[in-house]
Amino acid sequence: LHTAAKTGEMTQLRADQVIAVQTGRSGQQWSVNIDGEKPCQRRFITLQGAAVSKIMRRWLEVRETVPGHSAWLFFGAKSHILNGTRERSPLSRKSIFFLVAAAIKAHLPANSFASSVLSHTGGETLRNSVLARWLEDGVSLEEVMRRAGVAETRAILRVAPKPLETEA
Repeated sequence: LHTAAKTGEMTQLRADQVIAVQTGRSGQQWSVNIDGEKPCQRRFITLQGAAVSKIMRRWLEVRETVPGHSAWLFFGAKSHILNGTRERSPLSRKSIFFLVAAAIKAHLPANSFASSVLSHTGGETLRNSVLARWLEDGVSLEEVMRRAGVAETRAILRVAPKPLETEA
């Protein structure tokens, strides 16, 4: 959520793209270097919040203990052989969809309308919600485009909560 990365970008993140940043008294934050194919998709995002930093630090520690872990930041149980070495395969888009849907469902009241409707919500829906929230919070259209890694204004305007004024 903090990176507004697309699901496809999440599947391609490598552990070396996550960088610890010292922040003085508050300790450590993490930045993610998203390396997209297009220039606008290449961006460096700092993750905000102590809880996020703690979770990222813990995941990086745990992933190193997994047998056959790979360079991918997020990997699944499946593996492949690369240069004679078996390593874990990156999570698929479908896996990320199911993980996100399960996490959302776990935080909703059981047997509620929201639970049944939102149980099919994936990472792209959350991304769009975050983009809309940034616009609601007054983040400029240009900054939202930069964070999201898009070059076209219309890609952001379609998720805007209300019509935004753009320069003609």
